[in-house]
Amino acid sequence: RKLWIKELDEALHKAEGARTELIKDLLKNYTKVLEDTAYLLSSDIHRFIHKEAMMINQALLANRRAIARLFVNLMEADLKKDVLLRRKLEERMQTWKTRQKELIFCSFRKFMENERIQNPSIVKQELENMLKDQLMLSDKRTALLHSLGNLLPMTHSKAEINEWYESVVALNKRIDTHNVQYMMRIRIQYEKVCQECLSYMQECKKKLLDMKICTEEEAERMVNPSFFQLIGKVQRRFENEVEGMDNDFEQLAKHTEVNCRHLYQYFQDALVLWNTHQHNLIQQENDLHSKLNDLRNKHENLNKLREANLDTSIDKLRTQSSDEKLKSQLEKVFAALDCIRAGYEAFHQDLEARITVYPQNVLKELISYSACISRYFNVKETYEGNPMRKASPEEEETDMAEEADRAEDVVKTPEAPGWVLKQDGEEGEWHKDGSEEQDKQEAAEESEHVKTLGETESSPPESDRTTTGTSLGLASDTEKSEEESEVRESGEVPEMVEMVAPKMVKLCIEPMEPSEGILEDFTTLSGNTFTVLEHTGRRKTRRGEKYYVGKLKEDLLPLHLEQVYLSRSFTENVRRQIRLQFFEHLEKWFAQTLSASQAIMASKKEELNSQLLLRFHLHEPRRGRIEKDVFQVRMGTRLFVAGPETVKPSHLLSPLP
Repeated sequence: RKLWIKELDEALHKAEGARTELIKDLLKNYTKVLEDTAYLLSSDIHRFIHKEAMMINQALLANRRAIARLFVNLMEADLKKDVLLRRKLEERMQTWKTRQKELIFCSFRKFMENERIQNPSIVKQELENMLKDQLMLSDKRTALLHSLGNLLPMTHSKAEINEWYESVVALNKRIDTHNVQYMMRIRIQYEKVCQECLSYMQECKKKLLDMKICTEEEAERMVNPSFFQLIGKVQRRFENEVEGMDNDFEQLAKHTEVNCRHLYQYFQDALVLWNTHQHNLIQQENDLHSKLNDLRNKHENLNKLREANLDTSIDKLRTQSSDEKLKSQLEKVFAALDCIRAGYEAFHQDLEARITVYPQNVLKELISYSACISRYFNVKETYEGNPMRKASPEEEETDMAEEADRAEDVVKTPEAPGWVLKQDGEEGEWHKDGSEEQDKQEAAEESEHVKTLGETESSPPESDRTTTGTSLGLASDTEKSEEESEVRESGEVPEMVEMVAPKMVKLCIEPMEPSEGILEDFTTLSGNTFTVLEHTGRRKTRRGEKYYVGKLKEDLLPLHLEQVYLSRSFTENVRRQIRLQFFEHLEKWFAQTLSASQAIMASKKEELNSQLLLRFHLHEPRRGRIEKDVFQVRMGTRLFVAGPETVKPSHLLSPLP
């Protein structure tokens, strides 16, 4: 349009120029004609032509002004139209740009809201793989923890028990490492998703620049706040989820470690009772051997004195000069031989008395161990070697009444339940086993066990602890036996030790208080049923019996913790299995040890009888040899020296006393 306006302006100017030239030629021609006509003067003609030319010039100037005005008006109109069109174009361009921006923003929001971004399938796959591996490792750990109850004493060594704990620790570390590795994989997958979001954001920014919707700075200002906000929101959700899983696994590792250590300590504390029991049995056996050796040494010393006395009497017999003195000295020699024989019999009876008491002491120790096991596992009954049965409610009420009556008689007799015989020095004294002293002692022992286990978290706790076993009240029996042995060896008539048949006597009976309730019952393979009592405020809960809860809630566990979480019911089942195995082992061990002690007593008695018969067999000929080799020789020598005339017939024919 501008060209057209310019061309029109040029055409009008050309037309005006052409008209001007025509007017010039016309005025020139008419001036010449008028001059040729000579009607007017030349000056008048020129004056007239000049006036006409002035008027024509004004008209031409007016035409030129009109052309210029037309050009200006046309240019202004064109500019206005151009401005209008440009404004419309800019508006439409702005609308298009806005539309394109909205489309790009909508596409990015759809991309961010896509299920592939919000819940990546690869992460779900990693979680499924993690749960599968967790299930496999959890099954192994469950089987390993259940095998703790099978690690019974006498069948497994301390090294095997420590190896079991090391296996549990290694398996827990393996589960923890497995969880950490899968968490790293999940974190990497989440980072890949975030990188994909950033890549798509760059693609959107490139689209904006390629479509020239905005400049690079404008694109940065538009994209960064909105897009980064969406990406940051998703990234924060991913980070919170991963951080929450990390915290859950940390709490799970601590929860598992503490509860496994409590289970192991629960088993170890029970083994301490067994080790104490074994120590006491070995101590009793060593005491038996030491007492027998002491009796043998004492008998040998006394026998040496008696033999020396016998040798002195025989020497005196060889030097007697009269018949009466010879016969008197011979009677003394025979009395010394009888004393030696009586010493053999007294020594045999002393040894037999010591051996006879041994099964009773073993029985007491077995019942004491049974009472300790019952008290440790909070079981009402104490196994005494005889078959047990479930009492009816009426019988339970009767037993409770009898126990209450016996509890009232505690002050009257020290043998009543609630008293424990402790050995102070060399004399056995009865001390009242008060509940407060017992609680303090148990609390002190528990704190020592906790410190011992707390120092060995990375390595398995040592099972060979230095413990003080419960002392059996045998001091008075030992003193009585020593007094009896002294009396017997001195030559007096020995008194037989009263033989008591093995009877099942309860050493420790704790009457059930009204606040104690029955928790559950369990039955062993032999058919014995035991009652487990609830814990009360009287006794502090041992560390091994505690269940560490931590920050995890059992009823609100996430999916990734359900399969590897050690629940309270599971730990209780493991403790029940340990308790059942210990009581079944107690029943077998009770019978085996008691029969073994009886067998030892029988073999020892047979050995002692053989030794006694051998001593008698070697001792009996001595009387005849002394009479033949010493008495008769001395008699014959004396007669030979005195001469045949001094020999009386009675000397030759006198019978030997």
